[in-house]
Amino acid sequence: MVHVRYLNDDDPAGTIPHFEMRRYDTEAFLLMAHAESGHYVWHAEIPCLVDGVRFTLKVKHDGNAFVTVGFKGLRRYAWISEQGKWTGPAEPSHLA
Repeated sequence: MVHVRYLNDDDPAGTIPHFEMRRYDTEAFLLMAHAESGHYVWHAEIPCLVDGVRFTLKVKHDGNAFVTVGFKGLRRYAWISEQGKWTGPAEPSHLA
């Protein structure tokens, strides 16, 4: 299940933002994603209306989808460079 929240210091209720901009104005958005578990591949879509023309602006990471991974339920490993080995539940089989 995916939950989307809009956070705005000026609107604690979290309503979907709506604003108008003049030509050559800029607006900055901070997109954050968090997952407790699972693996998500996603992009954001921002509906726009410019000079009476509607279009959707897709937001991606260097042209690729974003990836968000939650660690709950996953085995965790760490590389200990001083010892030259992995630590965790067991050495990953593809590294043995």
